[in-house]
Amino acid sequence: FMSSPSARTSPPYGYAEHIDRFLYRSYTTAHNTLIAAIDHLEAFPHRDHFLWLHFFDIHHSLNLVPDIATQTRVGISGLDYAINDKPGRDRVYNSAAEARYVAELKRLDQQLKTLLEFIQERYSDDEMLVVLFSDHGQDFLETTPHFLPNTISHVPIMLRGGGVPKGD
Repeated sequence: FMSSPSARTSPPYGYAEHIDRFLYRSYTTAHNTLIAAIDHLEAFPHRDHFLWLHFFDIHHSLNLVPDIATQTRVGISGLDYAINDKPGRDRVYNSAAEARYVAELKRLDQQLKTLLEFIQERYSDDEMLVVLFSDHGQDFLETTPHFLPNTISHVPIMLRGGGVPKGD
């Protein structure tokens, strides 16, 4: 099962090949993606699963105005949308964008917790492998003239499941 809101993973790009069930909804939210994943797992409880879930909420504000939980976390100064739109040159730190980013990450973490708890209730560690990673970071987290600063190129990967040693 794959669910993606990104136009770059739409069916013409070939991502649906060899995927039994592909759900493409342009710019859908993480909440809707997670509900679709849980529904899929519940619909096919006796099958092996490979789920590829793409979350686009953190990439940029889907509706420009973040959800109310994020708005209340960042306050009015965090809703300043002035941007330095110069990809690849003279990137400038943006405190308002960072505040929204951190609040949205916390929101996504809470939503992912729901999926992880659902999986943990139904599968043992030896029956699952959960991999969470990002394809890139954000350029507004530091001021730099570099095209690929650490804030873009150093991304996390987290694993959970049987045989995966516990990390820090």
